Amino acid sequence: MTNMQVKASNKRKIFNIFVHVILWMVVLLYPLILQSQESSPLKDLPRYIVSTLLLISLFYSNLLVLIPRYLAQRKVALYILLVILGIGLVSGSNVANHYLFHSANDAHDWKLKHQIYDSVFLSLLVWGVSTASRITTEWFRNEMMRKEAEEQIHQLAFYDP
Repeated sequence: MTNMQVKASNKRKIFNIFVHVILWMVVLLYPLILQSQESSPLKDLPRYIVSTLLLISLFYSNLLVLIPRYLAQRKVALYILLVILGIGLVSGSNVANHYLFHSANDAHDWKLKHQIYDSVFLSLLVWGVSTASRITTEWFRNEMMRKEAEEQIHQLAFYDP
C-alpha cells in the first residue's frame, strides 16, 4: 500500500467512525425527541442509554464477531443459534430495563406485550442492519480485489519480455 492509499484508508475509517457515532446518537435521542411534552425527557434518559448500549452491543458483536467467526466460516446453524440468543438477551434486558425505570403500577399486560414486541422488532432491525452492513462491505471489498486482480492480469498480458 502506498502512502496515499494509507492516508485515504485512514480518512475512510475516521469517516466511518464519525457516521457510526452520529447514527447511534440519533438512535439514542430519537425517543426523547418524540416523547410528549407532558413528561420529562431527562427522566427517561438513563433507560434510553441502557437500551441503546444493549443495541450497540448486539450490532457490533454481530458485525465484528458472529459474522466473521461463524457465518463466514459456514457455521450457519451455530450462527443462527447465537443470533437468536443475542436477540433474546437484548430484548429481555430491554424489557427488564423498561420496568426497572417505571413504577409497578405501569406494568399492565398490554404494555408488557407492547414492550416485548417493540424490543424484539428493534433488536431484529439492528441485527439486520449490521448483517447488511457487513455483507455489503465484504462485497465491495471483494469487487475491488477482483478488479485489481483483473488489472494485474491485463498488465501482465501486455508485458512480453
